[in-house]
Amino acid sequence: MHVHLQGLGMVPALPARELRVGDHRLFNYGYVYDIVDVETGPKWIVFELRDPATGKSHTCKHKPDTLIPCRRDG
Repeated sequence: MHVHLQGLGMVPALPARELRVGDHRLFNYGYVYDIVDVETGPKWIVFELRDPATGKSHTCKHKPDTLIPCRRDG
């Protein structure tokens, strides 16, 4: 599956439930954050993201079926 991001076009995406620690979350204009923690709840999945350029951490939550643009190494 794919989604469209501004500045990048079509990029690969996975349902939020399939993302795991070590994947890279993609954003518009080429920003990339590392997924450093995943917490699964009954309705939501909460991700802790780290900006590799600054080291700052952010959290975001998604429903399990939401398509998330990502890159998986390996």
